[in-house]
Amino acid sequence: ESGQAEWRHAEWRHAEWRVEQNQTMSFVAAPEGKLLCVSGTAWITQSGDTRDYILHAGETLSLKSGAKVVLQSLTEAAILRQT
Repeated sequence: ESGQAEWRHAEWRHAEWRVEQNQTMSFVAAPEGKLLCVSGTAWITQSGDTRDYILHAGETLSLKSGAKVVLQSLTEAAILRQT
């Protein structure tokens, strides 16, 4: 389990992950996708965008279609959902 996010639902368009503190993961963004931080706090960056983002519970980020997204949990655990 070390270094691996827990997959809750693994469908291309809709996926939810539980990411432990300081754990990182990456995925390719779905077309017109959004990332919702369900709980916790996470750092997010995506290819084609020079900015980094911090999402707190309840906040969303629009993702660039096909972008490689890298995220890291900054709290004990964060649950993130791609919609």
